Amino acid sequence: MSESGLGDQKIDKERAAEIASREPTVKTFMGDRENLRQVVLEGPDFFSVIYRGRDEKQQMGFQFEVRVCKKTGRVVSTHAHPVRLG
Repeated sequence: MSESGLGDQKIDKERAAEIASREPTVKTFMGDRENLRQVVLEGPDFFSVIYRGRDEKQQMGFQFEVRVCKKTGRVVSTHAHPVRLG
């Protein structure tokens, strides 16, 4: 997982989304931006950056979550799972 090296800099939603987008797995998913949606949720200790994609022909989608620590700006976990559409 990536490190940001931010020191004492405060992390906000936009910065968390930027950090998450540099994660190698996210770069793989971001190939088809037309069908990709991004949501940033705020928890007490981390931002949860959630990417949702869909393939209308296959009637399948995916959800990929990247958690970014508010204090350090580091990616602390990632999780992906398929989503059935319809």
